[in-house]
Amino acid sequence: MANLILQHDFQDGELLNIVAHSHGGNVVKIYSGLNDSRFIDNLATLGTPHAGMFQDYHIQRENVGTYLNAYSTHDFVVPRAGGGDGHVLDITKHAPAASTDPNALNVDASVTMGTRKHGRNGIPKVAIGHGDLVSPGVWKQHIDPTLNRAIGN
Repeated sequence: MANLILQHDFQDGELLNIVAHSHGGNVVKIYSGLNDSRFIDNLATLGTPHAGMFQDYHIQRENVGTYLNAYSTHDFVVPRAGGGDGHVLDITKHAPAASTDPNALNVDASVTMGTRKHGRNGIPKVAIGHGDLVSPGVWKQHIDPTLNRAIGN
């Protein structure tokens, strides 16, 4: 990732926007701390684990503008990944904590309007899992509006 960014010919005023899924969010955290890293204007992490063995990955906030982290309480991958030493974190206790970052604008994308399950008043809803966090529906309903509010659009 660092080489791709370094080799890109940024034009005047061109922003660096990064969307990272799962452990890719931690890779971006490492990048933000490199001496020759470029300022990240907007970062959206989706389903990135932040607890257990991943708790030592830290974003360098001075190198990142808007930092949005989308998570789902129906994501059963992140709490399991967060155990790190071979044990599984108790999902009922650790799902939200393993999925949120105190340095980010955290967005709960646990339920998205869709067609698979029906909620109250017949309004279709979908419980969002780990892989679903990268779906266009999640982006459109949760991430895009929050990001636009955060950057003042």
